[in-house]
Amino acid sequence: MQNEYILLSDQISCFRNKKDKQVMYGRKGEKVKEISDCNNVMVVEGKNGDRFPVEKIFLQSIKSNK
Repeated sequence: MQNEYILLSDQISCFRNKKDKQVMYGRKGEKVKEISDCNNVMVVEGKNGDRFPVEKIFLQSIKSNK
């Protein structure tokens, strides 16, 4: 089982889509699963299956497989 975390803030893309709107990756309080861990950034998977990078300071651990 993968480690699970809660997002401590909204995660918004710094890029814009074709309609000139920012892409919302995840909302504050949403559960995400760890995919990869590297230095101070993790790649996580949201509830809709999208994967995105998040700085560790914006994650709170809720479950560990250790």
